[in-house]
Amino acid sequence: RENVNMWTGTPVNVTLRCSNSYRHQLMMKFGKDITMRDDTADEAVVHVTVTDNEGFYQWLASCGSNVILEAPEEMRERYREYLKNTLAYYRT
Repeated sequence: RENVNMWTGTPVNVTLRCSNSYRHQLMMKFGKDITMRDDTADEAVVHVTVTDNEGFYQWLASCGSNVILEAPEEMRERYREYLKNTLAYYRT
């Protein structure tokens, strides 16, 4: 379950914040044994192990604002760079 979109890489423990409406999708993606706790009335915090690679970033981008990568900071920076590089193709 850590190899999102079948990409391999270094396993990393990450913290995600998701909207409550997206909880079920996270359980389907990562399994029911993930650590998930309510944080606010509208959001949950989830701890999962994923591989740090483009496949994970593609999946994360497909979630839009429903899932936010909160930690680790080094991975957040790589994700920001992934998004910047992707958006560069759409500059007018």
